Amino acid sequence: MPDLKKDASEMADKAASVLGRFIRKSRETISEVTQTSRLKLEIKELEARRDEVHMEMGKKVWALYEKGLIKNADLLSLCQDIERIGTDIGAKEKEIEEIRARRDEEEEEADVSEEESGIDSEPEAPAAEPAPPQEPKRPESPEKPIIPIELDETPGQV
Repeated sequence: MPDLKKDASEMADKAASVLGRFIRKSRETISEVTQTSRLKLEIKELEARRDEVHMEMGKKVWALYEKGLIKNADLLSLCQDIERIGTDIGAKEKEIEEIRARRDEEEEEADVSEEESGIDSEPEAPAAEPAPPQEPKRPESPEKPIIPIELDETPGQV
């Protein structure tokens, strides 16, 4: 029996040791995930800020380009690309205006041709036949309701 107690004690010690390692590893993993997640969030925030600074820098370079102060060939090329894109946008917007103007002209022509043909509006629908007269409704009586009574039709009885 003493060996059985000893074996049970050793098994309990081993189980506790395994459980302890599992808990320690789990804590380490959770800690690593938490730290890396926090750092990734900070990186995203920094990247967003960097993008904002790039935008601001680009606006300043564009302002210098408009004043003729840019001499760097790479920056000049990029600014000229932006200028061409602006021209393309303007051409597309003008095309949209022309399409809308044509549509408006066609609608006006359609309105004029309807007036010339004598069409003022949609034809009126034929008049509906009058509804047959309805029997007037009786006002509800505030009296007690009448309950029908069955009468015995035996002669001589009332």
